[in-house]
Amino acid sequence: MDISNLKKFMREIVKFKGSDGKAILILVFISFLFTFLNLSGRLWNQHPEISLKGMELVKEAPIETINIPEVKTKTKLFSFDPNMVSIDELILLGIPEKTARTIEKYRSKGGHFYKNEDLKKIYSLKEADYKRLQDYIVIKGDSKSKPYENKENYVKKNESQWTIDINKADEEAFERLNGIGSFLAKRIVKFREKLGGFYKIEQVAETYGIEDSVFQKFKHNLSIGIISLQQINVNKADFQLLDAHPYINKKLAEEIVRLREKLGKIEEIESLHSLKNWEFHSFEKVKPYLKISD
Repeated sequence: MDISNLKKFMREIVKFKGSDGKAILILVFISFLFTFLNLSGRLWNQHPEISLKGMELVKEAPIETINIPEVKTKTKLFSFDPNMVSIDELILLGIPEKTARTIEKYRSKGGHFYKNEDLKKIYSLKEADYKRLQDYIVIKGDSKSKPYENKENYVKKNESQWTIDINKADEEAFERLNGIGSFLAKRIVKFREKLGGFYKIEQVAETYGIEDSVFQKFKHNLSIGIISLQQINVNKADFQLLDAHPYINKKLAEEIVRLREKLGKIEEIESLHSLKNWEFHSFEKVKPYLKISD
């Protein structure tokens, strides 16, 4: 059917009125639709590859294998002390970041490397890395097991025995104890300050994080000289000051304040012995840190 005939056919359809004209148009549309589907089916059966290409739009081209050169982290060998080297320096030495952080965590918990072979205790450190670095390990301060003759904190008895005064020793002195690193050394000093001083050697073992097995290793290196404690005046101290002391809990601090308010003034330290909340620490343990007057 050419274009002129198609126009003539359409004019004839238009002459129909109402529903008759609409019905004829629908029939014509359905006829064209079936004709189109029939032709498409034949094309698919005869050339399925053409239809597939049409659906895929573009046939996927083979991907060429690209050899990307491996990017290696820049490393540098230099002498280092495993007790002091930073994480960044460990990575520069070629140690994986995860292992470097493990070493730092070990030190932060009080761990210390006394000899080169101690580095092999780090479970994630590869044997190859240790062998590569072992000639560059230089552990400073081997005097950790020797006395410091030039410091008043240290008292040399003989070549195998030395002690530090637990009320005078600074963080550096405590670090030289077997099993005590910088982290625990800071805790000991801080605990001593909160207490107001030590009155016996065993109090060092009460520092949070120090196990009894570790304390027994360095106990013989501890000594105590003149005892001068900072005492709390129970007739003047407020609740906050009492509660801040490691040996006085919140309930006990409240009881002391209430007793003082009731009596007007606490005349004898022994009168505190009757308070109920001594379960956290015994009265005898706290007594050296208390006083009733200036």
